[in-house]
Amino acid sequence: METVIPVMVNKGERYDVINMDRILDMVLDAGKCIQMVKGLMTEKSILVIKVANNYSYLQQMLMRSGELKEEYWLDAHHRSHSLLYWQVNPPERD
Repeated sequence: METVIPVMVNKGERYDVINMDRILDMVLDAGKCIQMVKGLMTEKSILVIKVANNYSYLQQMLMRSGELKEEYWLDAHHRSHSLLYWQVNPPERD
């Protein structure tokens, strides 16, 4: 993604709708990714962002506080992928 989007921007490609379905939780820098995608948009473009619940900080906080009694995953495949990702790239802890 980090190499493809700049090429598309440099070609002058623009889109009315960009659908980012479970993409941001797979890139190293989500903010940078969104900034790059802006280059593919016009002022009337629509950006649709969907992210999976991959043991987010919100889920971790709710588990610690007892508000959430058990982990919730969107699907088993994504859970196993996320667990592998976090084992290789663990999130920073407070």
